[in-house]
Amino acid sequence: MKYERYESVDGTVYKAEPGKDGITEDDMRDLRRIAKSSQKTEAKVKKLDTVSIEVVTEDGWQELDVSVIVEEQDEYSRLHTAIATLAPEQQHLIHAVYFEDVSVSDYAHQVGVTRRTIYKQLEKIFAKIKKNL
Repeated sequence: MKYERYESVDGTVYKAEPGKDGITEDDMRDLRRIAKSSQKTEAKVKKLDTVSIEVVTEDGWQELDVSVIVEEQDEYSRLHTAIATLAPEQQHLIHAVYFEDVSVSDYAHQVGVTRRTIYKQLEKIFAKIKKNL
């Protein structure tokens, strides 16, 4: 007889063989049925992982996928961590241009450099952020 392998939810692996340790063929059938049922239940739970919620926005009711929200929060967190590795002047530039909506022209004028200089600085900043992501 061959062993049949079963894995519990907590990851514990069990091996069973009919006729050994008091396990009958009926027990094996029951184990197969339970294992199959567990697999179906697990598949249903995985479907439930894509939970959506409805929220009221300016455009009315909208359905949002919770997994997308969590992924976006994770991306924002990684982005803010990457920005935190920048030099203070670089952080200030990113914050002004992308969070305060200061135009590149206005920022260049404020710090007394050309727009081209700001664009070059942004390219370097983007490369460093990309590297840290």
